[in-house]
Amino acid sequence: MLFLSVGAFSQVPQLISYQAVVRNSNNVLVTNSNVSVSISIVKDSANGTVVYSELHSTTTNANGLFSFSIGTGLYASGSLSSINWASGVYFIKSQIDPNGGLNFTITGTSQILSVPYALYAANGTKPGSNVGDLQYWDGTKWAILPAGANGTTLTMSNGVPTWGTGSVTATLPSLTTTTPSSITSNSALCGGNVTSAGSSSVTSYGICYATTSNPTTSNNTVQVGSGTGTFSTTVSGLSTNTTYYIRAYATSSVGTSYGNQVSITTNNLISSAPTVTTTAPISINITASQIISGGNITSIGSSAVTSYGLCYATTSNPTVANSTVLATGSGTGSFLDTISNLNAGTIYYVRAFATNSAGTSYGNQLVVTTETEVGNEPTVLTINATASANGTVTLTGAVTDNGGDLIQGVGGLWDVNPIPAYRSPYMTASLVDGNFLNASTDTFSTSITNLTPGTTYYFRAFASNGWSSTAYGNQITYTVPSNTATYKIGQSYGGGTIFYVDGSGQHGLIVANSDAGGITPWYNGSYITTGTTDTTVGAGAANTSSIISTQGTGSYAAYLASQTANGYSDWYLPSKGELDLIFINLTQAGLGNMQGNVYWSSSEYDVHQAWAQQFAQKNYINTYTYYKSNSAFVRPIRKF
Repeated sequence: MLFLSVGAFSQVPQLISYQAVVRNSNNVLVTNSNVSVSISIVKDSANGTVVYSELHSTTTNANGLFSFSIGTGLYASGSLSSINWASGVYFIKSQIDPNGGLNFTITGTSQILSVPYALYAANGTKPGSNVGDLQYWDGTKWAILPAGANGTTLTMSNGVPTWGTGSVTATLPSLTTTTPSSITSNSALCGGNVTSAGSSSVTSYGICYATTSNPTTSNNTVQVGSGTGTFSTTVSGLSTNTTYYIRAYATSSVGTSYGNQVSITTNNLISSAPTVTTTAPISINITASQIISGGNITSIGSSAVTSYGLCYATTSNPTVANSTVLATGSGTGSFLDTISNLNAGTIYYVRAFATNSAGTSYGNQLVVTTETEVGNEPTVLTINATASANGTVTLTGAVTDNGGDLIQGVGGLWDVNPIPAYRSPYMTASLVDGNFLNASTDTFSTSITNLTPGTTYYFRAFASNGWSSTAYGNQITYTVPSNTATYKIGQSYGGGTIFYVDGSGQHGLIVANSDAGGITPWYNGSYITTGTTDTTVGAGAANTSSIISTQGTGSYAAYLASQTANGYSDWYLPSKGELDLIFINLTQAGLGNMQGNVYWSSSEYDVHQAWAQQFAQKNYINTYTYYKSNSAFVRPIRKF
């Protein structure tokens, strides 16, 4: 490849004229052909820092010559207009695919020996002699204004900057206080706007408040930040039904200034009892002597729940003044309890209740009739609990006496708290028929999944017979073993190769070992905004879901990435940040099986472009925006 000329335009926008002759690997001119050219401006050395890069698609003439202006190609990274040409040595690096694709096989680098005047005039600088020297245009050339003495001011005289003898007046910051909103019984959303820093930078700003007028930083404060601009913060810990005076403040080296004063009155807290419903028992939970029922506390009301449970009587609408069964626990949620020592064949009225400092509330009333025929309960033994997999425990029990009737069901109960009887959650094991009389042969087991490793659980076996009588075995405890397995980058797992592991060593990201289909566009036939501009690690799944929701089904990058592969159906298109990790953690280590070509990310740049990454270079990350209508490769990833 032979470089012929480099020049520059003096008009805005700033451009560099570039020409070259292309020869193939056999030293034959590539004539009248479409070629792709990646141009980079590199600082300090031929292998230095890339400060600007772009992509061109152009055509050679009959002599193998092409020409274009640097600054007019597809933008990849950096800004040509912001290069400081006087700050170092610069090189032009070109990479050419003579077939017009993105497989760059011809590379050349040459130093820019003379910076074009138009570019230097825009960004080059003439060095001064002392710290504080200034440069200005005198109408024909750049001139140096030596640094002035401390405390002097810079003025203009006939268009020329001149140092005066006056000193800078110290001024405080200027700011306003925002009207508070979202006022509750103990908090309010407050804020302000620092419109000017004054003569010195603002080192801190925030909110000061008090129950007396004109609060200062000597009263209560909430520091928010520094600098200028608008800000907001929630002031909490306020007293109920109280008037507060509020001002924004800003502090600099000159002093502290305050915004206008505003006032609020916090809300008066209204006391309210909890909200609770009663859970109807299923038929197997009703025997001649007991009823197993419960409730669901959907709101604690204005204060914490101090007690809850079931109240019951043989008359309608029972209250806590009648018989009660107290449950254990706190907060909201569902509970179950057993009402025991009941009379056979009797109608009972049951309601759930919950009490806080405001009072006691009741759920809906249930009418339950106990069984009339009394049979014998079976006898059941809880044998042991053993771990069979991460978070899975096998509970073993045995029925030693069927109570004179066929066993209808067996199973196990578990909870992080002691189990009084038939507490949720529970898992029913396989139903077993027959007479259970021998503990050595009439055993059963059930697998309990999704338990937390390192946590101690309480277990009971249970069995029910044809009398609808349920018996519970002895209670045992078992601590689920901790999962000590960890995963490593580069490990084959979950349908691909691990390229990221979080701090726990248990979770991370997997990249598939092959592409999803061939090269494909990012869009589904038309330019639309999907809103998937998040480029961070972890954003790929949400980006992919939003793209498919917006663009529908079709043969495009995000949809192809989401298809089932290697036995998994949760694949998605990686974000820009996730593509970077694949390159850093796998490609640069010779892992991951990525092709030396362009891959799509799920991160959108604007309505016409999305982020893509070139994997051909192994010594630096080469990401750039790429038109959605262009085609690139797709490599799915998934979480574990």
